[in-house]
Parts: sequence; C-alpha cells; structure tokens
Amino acid sequence: MKADRIPIKLVIGIIIALCFSIALFFRTFFPYDIVFSDGLIKFTGVDAYYFMRLVDNLVQNFPQPISFDPYLTYPGGQGIGTPPFFTWFLAGIIWLIGLGSPTEHTVDLVGVYFPAVLAALSVIPVYFIGQALFGRLAGLISAGLIAILPGEFLGRSILGFTDYHIAEMLFTTTAMMFLILAIKTSQERGLTIDHLRRADWATANKPLIYSLLAGIFLGIYFITWPGALLFTFIIAIYLVIQSVINHLRHESTEYINLVGFTVFMVALAIYAPVWHKPLATVSLGIALFIPAGLTIISQLMTRRNIRPAYYPLALLGLGAVAVTTLYVAAPSMLRDMLAAFSIFTPSGLELTTLEMQPLLAPRGELTPGLGWGNFTTSFFLFPPSPSLPEWMHYLPGLGLIALGILTGIFIYQAIKTRNAPKSLLLLIVWSLVMLLAVLGQRRFAYYFAANIAILTGFLSGQIIVRTYYSTRYYGFPNSVKMTLVGSVALISIFIALFPNINPALAVATQARFAPTEGWVSSLTWLRENTPEPFGDPNAYYQLYQPPPRGEPYKYPESAYSVASWWDYGYWTLRIAHRIPHSNPGSDPKSRANTARLFLSADEESAKPIIEEIGAKYIIIDNLTTLNKLSAISQWAGMPREHYYDSYFIPQEDNRAARVLLYHPEYYRSLAVRLYNFDGQAFIPTETIVISYEEREEGKLITFAEVFDSYEEAAAFISNQESGDFRIVGRHPFNSPVPLAALEQYKSIHSSQTIEIPAFGVIVPEVKIFEYIGD
Repeated sequence: MKADRIPIKLVIGIIIALCFSIALFFRTFFPYDIVFSDGLIKFTGVDAYYFMRLVDNLVQNFPQPISFDPYLTYPGGQGIGTPPFFTWFLAGIIWLIGLGSPTEHTVDLVGVYFPAVLAALSVIPVYFIGQALFGRLAGLISAGLIAILPGEFLGRSILGFTDYHIAEMLFTTTAMMFLILAIKTSQERGLTIDHLRRADWATANKPLIYSLLAGIFLGIYFITWPGALLFTFIIAIYLVIQSVINHLRHESTEYINLVGFTVFMVALAIYAPVWHKPLATVSLGIALFIPAGLTIISQLMTRRNIRPAYYPLALLGLGAVAVTTLYVAAPSMLRDMLAAFSIFTPSGLELTTLEMQPLLAPRGELTPGLGWGNFTTSFFLFPPSPSLPEWMHYLPGLGLIALGILTGIFIYQAIKTRNAPKSLLLLIVWSLVMLLAVLGQRRFAYYFAANIAILTGFLSGQIIVRTYYSTRYYGFPNSVKMTLVGSVALISIFIALFPNINPALAVATQARFAPTEGWVSSLTWLRENTPEPFGDPNAYYQLYQPPPRGEPYKYPESAYSVASWWDYGYWTLRIAHRIPHSNPGSDPKSRANTARLFLSADEESAKPIIEEIGAKYIIIDNLTTLNKLSAISQWAGMPREHYYDSYFIPQEDNRAARVLLYHPEYYRSLAVRLYNFDGQAFIPTETIVISYEEREEGKLITFAEVFDSYEEAAAFISNQESGDFRIVGRHPFNSPVPLAALEQYKSIHSSQTIEIPAFGVIVPEVKIFEYIGD
C-alpha cells in the first residue's frame, strides 16, 4: 500500500491507540512496584478501600449490592450513600472473569487495573470533542495531552486508585461529546418538532441518537456519583444562554431544546428506578421543564410579535416565580439545591480535607504550585521558580488563553454574525463552570483536565494551521513551507506536551495515598490476632438490612470498634475486616469523638468517650501525633496553639528564626502518651521555660532557660509576678512535664520501625493498643 493511499482514519486510529497505550503505561508501569509488593496487592487511594469493600460484598452476592453496612462504623453502622453503578460495573467484570466465583486475588487484580483503563479510555471522547469543534489536528493534540496530564487526573487514575472519580470524568466527557454532536447535527439539519411528527428520520436520526447516548451517559453519571447535579446545572445554563441568543436573533430554539429535553428525560429514566434521592430526582424533573419552557415561551412571544428583548426578562420572571414556589412548597429542598453550590466555596472544617482546598490557595495564601502541578503550560505559562519574577508565575497558560479567545470569538460572532456554532458555547460554559469548581476545590482538577486538554489542543492546532495557510498565502517555496510549518508544529506540540512529562512521572511514581508496609502488616496482624466482631469471618461478606427508622442497629455482644484517625478507617475495614469508629465518609460526630479521645488529658476524661464508641483497640501512627494533630485539634474544637505553636528566636543579625515548640497539653494528650511514650511513665531530665511577647510577625521569645527538673521550672514560673512565662518542649518524644503510666491501655503490637529525620528518632511506624479498662 502506498503511503499516500493510507486512509486518514486509519492513521488517526493508530495515533489514538498510541495515546491510549501511553496513558495506560504511565498509570501502570511506574507505580507497579508499590502496588505489587511482597506478594500483596495494595490500593493507592484511601477511598479505594471503601469501594473494594463494596465490591468484596457484591461479588459474593451478585447482582445484589449491600445497602446498609454495620462494618463501616461502630456503633450504628452506616447506610451506603454511594450510587451503585461504579461497583456494579467493576464487580460485574470481576464476576465474569471469575466465572461467578472470583478469588480474593482476582478481585484485587482486576480492581487495581480498573481506574487506569478508564482513564486511558478518556482519550477517545477528548479526541472526538476536539475534532468535532476544531478539527482532527486539535483533537489529536488534545488526546495526546490528556494521556500524560499530571496532577489530580493522573494521581486519581494510577494503578490501584480504584475510586469512582475517573469514571465520573469518563462518563461526563462522553456525555458532553454526544451532546456536542447532537447540537451540531441538529443545528446543521434544522431539527424541529415537526420532523418528529412526520417521522422524518432521515433528518432526525443522528441528532436523536446522539441525544439518547448523551442522556444515557448522563444517567450513568447520576448513578455513579451523588454530586452529579453539577452537570445538570452546566447543561441547563447552556440551554438558557443559547435560547436567549437564538431568540434575540430571531432563530428557532426548537432544535437545541429538543436535544436538551431528550437528554434530561433519558437521564431521569435511568436514575429514578435505580437510586432514590429526592434532591437529584426533583432536580432532574425540574430540568426537564427548562428546555420545554424555553421553546414554548419563545414561540408564544414570536407569534404575538412581542419584542425579543423581553424574552430574557420573561425568563427571569418565571425563574423567580419558580424559586418562590419551591421556597414556599419545599423550603428544605430549595436549601439542599443551594447547598450543592458550596462546592465552589468550601470553608471551615472542610478545608482540613486535602482535596477540598482551593487550587490557588490551599493553605490560605496565593500560590501557583498546584495550578502548574495539575496542568503545567496549559494553566500557567511558566513554572514556579525563584529565578522568575512572581508576576510571571501567574501568566495564563495555553488552555486559559484559548478559553479567553474562544469566548471572545463567540461573543463577536453572536453579535455581528449568525455563524456562531452553538456547540462552541457548550464548551465555553462547561469550561468556565469547571474552572470555577477547580478554583474552589482542587479535587475538580480531574474534571477540568478534559476541558484544559481540549482548549490547549485548539490553540496549538490553530497556531499550526494558521502558519500553514500563511505560508500558502505568501507563496513560500515548498521546502521553506515544510520547514516553517514543521518547526512551528514541533514547538507548539513541545510546549503543550513536554512540560507534563516530569510532573507526570513524579505523580505516577509516588502513590502517596497507598498504605505503608507498617500499616498493612499491622492491620493484617489485627485481622489474624483479634476476635471477629460478628463471631464469624464470613459475616464480612453478608448482606445486612438497615434498622427501623430512628432505631440503632443491634450488634451482637461480640462487636466492638477500632479507634484510629478517620483517614485510616477504610484501611481498617478492608485489610483487617474490623469495624472502625470513624472513616472518611462517617458523620462529623464520629470524627469529633475520635479527636476528643485522642486529645483527652487523662484516662478519666478518655473513659466515657472510649466506652461510648465501643473501642476495644486503638491504632496510632507517627503522623497522628505529628502532622495530623492540627486537624485533630480542630475536630476536637480546640485551637492548635493549645498543643503547640510557632515562636521566633532573635538572632544576632536582627532577624528571627522560627521554631516549633510543644506545650504540656501536647504531651499529656492520650494519643501522644500512647504513641510517643508507649503509655509508660516518663520523668523529664530537662524542662524549658520561655517568656514571649506578641509581635506583628508572631510570638517573639524574650527569655528562655533550661531547668534540670520540672519542679524547678514550675517553681520558677510561680515566682514570676508578670510576663508570659510557660513550659515548652522542643522534641515531641521528650516531654518537659512528668507523665504517669497509663493503667487502662496495653501495648499489643508494633510494626517495623521507621526513622523520623526531623527529630532523630527511630520508632515503630504503627502501634496498636488494647483498651482493658479498670
């Protein structure tokens, strides 16, 4: 076959297959040794252990999913608040591969590869969106970029990150692909209701098929993620804006809203029988009326020769009436709908959760690091670097520039011409809403990855294409033309793709959220050496019915909980098959209970808490008493400064050095006494007393003295008549105050040791204690 006769579709297919392979390679090869270690299979996401717990149960009871799980939290158990499709999809594949009786190894093996395959598949809808809107070249660049884009999208789709996040992104991107195609074909064919009445399928077939497919994937999205209202909002906003534009320009709104009505109708038909959440059902039901209302009002005003400018005013009035009616008839429903928009502005305790922090201010201060780390040159043109002026760190990247250009082009075309493609507005609205979402919470970066890849593909492709046509226009010789276009193509693609490689490698090789060897070995020990909470190991795989409304779940006498910080609850559940008191999805009360238990100042204050939560074992690691203590104190309702604080020590060069010092309340907390001191008595050999002044930059130490004993230090402070004097410690494993031995807790297991370089100690990473009571 001659080269010039190779079908272009075959070439494109090969390139897309290559993008798929690269995406899969990045996600499976680099984290492989972390996931498959010492004969074990580890998952790389915290929530992955929750989903695999559901899969464990489902493959044993297929196709019946568990709806209430007493293993999730104790006491009370927990209803399954997750729509079932993701676990059905994964468990169904595992069930088929295992011929109806898969082994634990098969479950784990298929489970760890699942997110990587889903992410690799995303290159297909990303390509077709780029191709439909901007041409094949833009589509191919977009597909290549999404394959290697780092940050949240890659991190949440590596081997073992078995969570529904990447399924959300794949389903929504596919739904938007079919919606764009439906709008594009319906606009080209001038689809109207009359075509359906006359059964003119030659005109209606493609728009309807694309609309049905968009509705199917939107419905699947709804039965995958509880927060799926986000895309209902995006589509509804688009329909309103596009209908207003069409009406003002005396164009029909029928074809747009026929597509919108079909999409919402199919999505509701899929969602309503499967998952019963009033908020989503009512919202989809309301969404059905939006496209119908937009067209009916437009047609009525046109027939009565009412000025087009009154159309948006009529919509605002009807919207106000609808909101008022809902407020009067179902105020709680309206509050829930408005609360769904809190994703754009997380606050309070939500900000202690890493994924809910703002993209550009994760710790409250503006920083470009996460923006670059997620999207590189697509978001900011230059990486954060001390060698660059700070203003250069925030120069918008290719994708953001493209979004600005496309928005400007659309506005110009909508005002000056009738040629503005309707599907382009959908991309703009979709991208702007997702940009706001990701600026509010960094977790939405895995959604915005599709948008930024398509936008970057557009700009890079346009640079290449316009260079090509410019060389033709000016009549350059073919050799010059090929050299110039080739050079521009290489540079454009290089700038769009190459900066992503090193950040992608860094993300893929870390697997930051996989349990460590210390945690896996400790939880395995717990499973093998402690009583079964239900008396039977097979109870883990049984289906359970929820208790009657308002009544607690009745556990057997043998049941108990395991107390650890809530980050580790799902690990405890699936690895140890034991019941955590709190987990990442449990109610705030259980998290606060654990926090108050860990920060209890003595055994007497801890006793009512540990007996209330039914904890027989406590698991603590080094991060709990060090890195996580700030979040724990917030959940306990105590300021971090009660336990430790930053101080500044004057230096000879008139500058001040920052130092972290620990207060007596830190050392007296239950978690620290257990982990740092093994529950044993401790007599300090030195006690530091400081005095400080509050300055604008913080607490400045004005006096410091080391005493040989706590008693001497306490006596010194009692003799001071003025000044802020207090006892502090500079080392978390060396208390400045005496500690009594804990009588009600027994050390029963310690994992292999790790070194904590910041404090020069070698300690077991994880320790398990048994509560033995009085």
